[in-house]
Amino acid sequence: MTGRAGNHRAIIRWLTPTTGAGIDAYQVHRRGSSYLIADPSRHSAVIRHLVNGRVYRFVVRAHNAVGWGTWSLPVRVRPHA
Repeated sequence: MTGRAGNHRAIIRWLTPTTGAGIDAYQVHRRGSSYLIADPSRHSAVIRHLVNGRVYRFVVRAHNAVGWGTWSLPVRVRPHA
């Protein structure tokens, strides 16, 4: 997983898991907020309305017929103008 900063936003990108059943959704999480990505063909999310200069920590996990997978290693992003 990687993260890139923008003006009041973060762009989070991840790879499709290489094992397990087909993915039907992803969940991106940061403290206090989770974002459900219901389109399994998407491998990125733009998180908006963040405070410039503040460090945010994001993790992602995949969902399939078995349930939710484990969280990824965290990525830290500091939005800037």
